[in-house]
Amino acid sequence: MKYKILFLIILVVAILTRFIKLGSFPSGLTWDEAAIGYNAYGLITNHRDEWLKRTPIVFQSFGDFKSPLLIYLTTIPVLIFGLTPFAVRIPIALAGTGLVITSFFLTREITKRKDVSLFVMFLIAVSPWAIHYSRMGFESMLATFLVSVGIFSWLKGRSKPVWMVVGDICFALSLYAYHSAKIVVPLAAIILCTLYYKDFFRHKKLLIIGTLLAIGILLPLGYASVFGKANSRALSTTIIGKPNMVSEFANHYLTHLSPSFLLYGGDITYRHSTRQVGVLYPVELILFVFGILAIVMQKEYRKFWWIPVLFFIGLIPPALGLDVPHSNRALLALPWVQITAGIGVFALANRLKVESWKVAVFVSLFAVISFVSYIQIYATVYSSETALKEMGYGYDEVMNYVRSHEGEVDRVYFTNVYGQAYIYILFAKKLTPVQYQNGGLANYTIANNPWKESQGKERVLVIGTADEIPDNANIVKEVKFPDGKIAFRIARR
Repeated sequence: MKYKILFLIILVVAILTRFIKLGSFPSGLTWDEAAIGYNAYGLITNHRDEWLKRTPIVFQSFGDFKSPLLIYLTTIPVLIFGLTPFAVRIPIALAGTGLVITSFFLTREITKRKDVSLFVMFLIAVSPWAIHYSRMGFESMLATFLVSVGIFSWLKGRSKPVWMVVGDICFALSLYAYHSAKIVVPLAAIILCTLYYKDFFRHKKLLIIGTLLAIGILLPLGYASVFGKANSRALSTTIIGKPNMVSEFANHYLTHLSPSFLLYGGDITYRHSTRQVGVLYPVELILFVFGILAIVMQKEYRKFWWIPVLFFIGLIPPALGLDVPHSNRALLALPWVQITAGIGVFALANRLKVESWKVAVFVSLFAVISFVSYIQIYATVYSSETALKEMGYGYDEVMNYVRSHEGEVDRVYFTNVYGQAYIYILFAKKLTPVQYQNGGLANYTIANNPWKESQGKERVLVIGTADEIPDNANIVKEVKFPDGKIAFRIARR
């Protein structure tokens, strides 16, 4: 009974941290979130993406091509709640919560211990890495959830073979979710097949059924990869084929093992982290090291060698990228670092000859302190101008005004200083892809300097920043960041 109560308490913490103010904090949407939401809206209204491709396997967006699964899943909440930030983010919040639940059952399947499983579940519930990517519409969390369910299902399939089929389906779907899975899943499958091939091959009928299902699911993606552009983003943003590829890969890989990345928030953008807190709490990293030492040095734990190996495999995709460090591409390293840490805390308890729950409670206190500090930092950072510039802040308020007054002017000039302004306009105006491609934004000019671009024009609205629109302009509205700094000015000529 006590385990069930603790399970529910941890689950409530996970739900609260992932769903409280989900649609409004961080305020705004990243341009990738806006694109995911708008293309889901296009599928609902016209059965086409923004470029009028009918039910595509890959989605062209900002010069690259997005994985399709999250966009198709997002059609459900958009259909229910409308095209809103909440609707865009809810599939990922559910996937993030699902990862917390899966981490318990996965760890229990591996270790056969409920105490270890609850501790790992707790670490995932309060993890800064997991929380961050559960509150924004990133495909990586969906892939991480599916891969974790897939591995759990394969392990469960040793005793209940029908689960192997579930695992095959999850693995196949994860390749539609995010590009990193295309590297991680095959390597993870090789490891599991090497370890448990005797168990898997005892159930040949279900093994064949699952394999055929997975192949069937992957056929469209395979076709798009060979004859289409399913891998164009992956190839255009990696060091594959570049000069000095091996040395660059080594440097990139080590960057993801540096204290700057792991502990101090050394990521490339506020879209990926607060840039003040790393992907791990200090106590997680310490326990992770203890776990590796226990696996290497103590015979009873050596059977778990493949768990930290999966963590290190999860760092291969970001190491192949051009932009490093990259916590988004590295997300499939979850939940293996926490499971290794869970093994570490209970190996430490055995070493100290104390009850494991006492050590777990003691180290959990440090995790709680770090968690509370992280929540405070998260709330502060995503209320600041610096971070919200990258989050599409203020477009909704701007477009509410523009929609009310664009009938009074001949043209709207819109700044592109924050990037990809057109997708925010489409999101706010809720034009269908057919309307958009048939000139729905014909009266809009998106420019890097809209004030200069609109010189000599009359009956126009100009939307720009405080640096672009001078103080002596006919300013009709200002949109400010929570800290009081100006995000947008709207002027009329």
